[in-house]
Amino acid sequence: MDRRIVLGLLMTLSGACAPGSAPVIEREVGMEVDEAAIIQEVSETLDALTDAMNSHDPEEIFSFYRQDESFFYLGCTDVLYGWETFASRVGPYYINNADVTFQREL
Repeated sequence: MDRRIVLGLLMTLSGACAPGSAPVIEREVGMEVDEAAIIQEVSETLDALTDAMNSHDPEEIFSFYRQDESFFYLGCTDVLYGWETFASRVGPYYINNADVTFQREL
């Protein structure tokens, strides 16, 4: 599965910034879902994203996002439309804040 899709799935399952909400996987009738495999893939993708964020390399970080004109980012405090808007704000943050480190907790 494309890691951008996995990241989108994670954001959908996690309820974005809503604390305390448990992920729910909805199934269509007759659809087989391997929840353990999905959880493993999401976990691996989050590990890779966290490593990319700690590298402070915007290109590595941006490889987790779909970079097209329909790009839409809904953060905890910001809504950004268009890839260029997002990249122009987020890229410099990682470059200029090399002392910031990130950790993943699920």
